Amino acid sequence: VLEKFAEKIGGDFYILPSSVHEVLFVPVNRDMDARYLIEMVREVNATQVAPDEVLSDNVYMYHADKDFVEMM
Repeated sequence: VLEKFAEKIGGDFYILPSSVHEVLFVPVNRDMDARYLIEMVREVNATQVAPDEVLSDNVYMYHADKDFVEMM
């Protein structure tokens, strides 16, 4: 799934674990800062997601050229 999505968008992307029900993929963009995404995920988890449905407070990056996922 990760490799196919990277092919469709033409490169790397961030993985935002929204909840146990949803994960968001966000294409890497020079205007997008990983620290902002991390803060956003943590805030949403703390205020909008039930504690038993939180998947992770971390954001990850998929590196298409290496087929590798890195925690940001």
